[in-house]
Amino acid sequence: MEDEDFQTKRVGELTLNAEVSCRITFDGDVWCLGIDELGAYACGNTYNMTIKQLESNIRDIYELYLNEIPADKMSESAKVLKDNLQRILGEKL
Repeated sequence: MEDEDFQTKRVGELTLNAEVSCRITFDGDVWCLGIDELGAYACGNTYNMTIKQLESNIRDIYELYLNEIPADKMSESAKVLKDNLQRILGEKL
């Protein structure tokens, strides 16, 4: 299967405030999903496991960028990611 992109407003149990482009790849035994806009990626042996891992990774990234890393310690690209997280996920998960 070639890489395929689809638009979504949902990742697992997360409902997003805006549609994002999600890239999906299946290579024999491994599913991979990625959302560049949120800096989140996951791979797993089943599609459902991969979705759950992607959701968990998004939650971890959100916590890190919005609650743990001080803004004055962020690079410009990290600030863009933080803005994307706030815009797409809102202020609280």
